[in-house]
Amino acid sequence: MSKAGSIFVAIVASVSLAVLATALTLGTSGTAQADPAGTVDEVAIDMDPTGNPANGTLGTRETCISKTVGATFDIDVTVKGIDPADSMSGFEFFLNYDPAKLKVTGVDNLQMIDAGGGTSGIDFTDSVPNTGGVFHVAMSDFGPNVESGDGVLSRITLESIGAGVSDLTLTTVVVADGNPDDPQEIPNITAILNAQEAQGEACPVITATPTGTPTGTATGTATATATGTATATATATATATATATPTATPTATATATPTASPTASPTPSATVTPAALPPTGGTTSDPGGSIWLIITLALAAFAIAIGAGARTLSWAARR
Repeated sequence: MSKAGSIFVAIVASVSLAVLATALTLGTSGTAQADPAGTVDEVAIDMDPTGNPANGTLGTRETCISKTVGATFDIDVTVKGIDPADSMSGFEFFLNYDPAKLKVTGVDNLQMIDAGGGTSGIDFTDSVPNTGGVFHVAMSDFGPNVESGDGVLSRITLESIGAGVSDLTLTTVVVADGNPDDPQEIPNITAILNAQEAQGEACPVITATPTGTPTGTATGTATATATGTATATATATATATATATPTATPTATATATPTASPTASPTPSATVTPAALPPTGGTTSDPGGSIWLIITLALAAFAIAIGAGARTLSWAARR
């Protein structure tokens, strides 16, 4: 193979490797990357819906409310911080309560999800009244409009049926994004905030527990009174003397290195045997090997030519 042919094969091999590496890279990372996962700031129970719009800035959240036994009242399950890049097309949660103290008598899910209008929803919420202590709420909107920001997911009506305090908690909370083709759960809800309801008594008082170490400040004036005669006493001071400690220094030991004996190279024979060329499509030799093969073949041809010339001169001399 010529030097030019060897170089051409090397170039083709390099290009092939580059194409293969690119294909492997695309196969690993893909040509398209998914958008970063979205985040919802909070989903919470507000015991007083006053001042809460369906979609907009929410009023002050109440964590507990006191009602008389037999009273009916509304609470809101609210959401904050749905990014417009995600938006919302559905939600789901379980409201847990004490069935000896409360029951669910009504629910309205067409709040934030219907704020933009054009709602084409499917409501999977449990029927009311619900008295089992767990109330499942689920709503999906397949309409063209999606919502974002803050708002009310669901407004729920409760009735007090027994004295005491009931915890209200949210579990399995899901907010679905507004992707019209394939809605997905927004995976990160930063906070889920629960609440309480008191029947026939005041809400429990939450006492803050101080943390840290209290710091006191001393006040008053100290008065010193000198009595007697002070006597000075000399005190001896010891002086430390440093003692040098010798440090052993390792000595390097030379190691003899054997010297390789030259190997005699065989004397080339007068008979030149052409080297076999590599088969087509096989492993390509390096350019240097091809050049030496060409030089060897050229020398062999030159030797044959000289031998033929010598025989011609000898024949001419005999004539």
